Amino acid sequence: MSRPTQTLLGLALLALALLARGWFEASPMRHMLMQYPLLVFAGWLIAAVLMRFGTGDWNRGGAACLLAALFAMAFWMLPLMVDASVASLSIDLAKSVVLAVIAGGGLRLGWPRAHGLARAFLKANAISMLGILAFLYTHAPVRLCNSYLLEDQQRLGEGFLIAAIVLSLLWTFPLIAPPPAPPPGTRPKLVLSKRRVALLPCPTGLALGSKLRPATPSFSGSRAKAPPHGRRIIAQHSASRC
Repeated sequence: MSRPTQTLLGLALLALALLARGWFEASPMRHMLMQYPLLVFAGWLIAAVLMRFGTGDWNRGGAACLLAALFAMAFWMLPLMVDASVASLSIDLAKSVVLAVIAGGGLRLGWPRAHGLARAFLKANAISMLGILAFLYTHAPVRLCNSYLLEDQQRLGEGFLIAAIVLSLLWTFPLIAPPPAPPPGTRPKLVLSKRRVALLPCPTGLALGSKLRPATPSFSGSRAKAPPHGRRIIAQHSASRC
């Protein structure tokens, strides 16, 4: 799918989330587990035409965009802001713009540049946050969001728990699954290195596996002279023979 097509699809999803605002926000599960991800995904698609914008030094490692996306999602997950978005149309429009532009666009611009450890940390953070919200919404004795009933709040907590389990399975299965087997009848390709190895010629008469002997020192110029005590020993040996 081309980038302009992704942007058009993202704008269509953003318009759908705004036009169906009453249906989404009538239930807390549809509001936070359907509209919120829809807005983030719409922003992810819209940011396809802005990929060059996130390649600057200001977004090294995707840290700036990812931090902005995390703060935006954490802010609009607060029960006070959830109530405010249901009660006011202007706040709901601001929520839609922030989640689409900052959260979705920030993830699109920062995720490809993030390190593998940073991605793993963000995934673990998302699962843990969903688990904490599930415990909070299911065990709270009073309503956290005044716009919804206590029973709806407990069902929302169960939905957060299911979402945490599903995401943990989706992100963990590729790590433990065996690699796919090649189709039958195919041979694995041998990838050769592009580096060139220089082969040195073997000296003549040197067998494979033989040890090299240390080279004897060569004397240039005049012949080597024997030491003085050596000359005396040679003279005495000659006299005794005479």
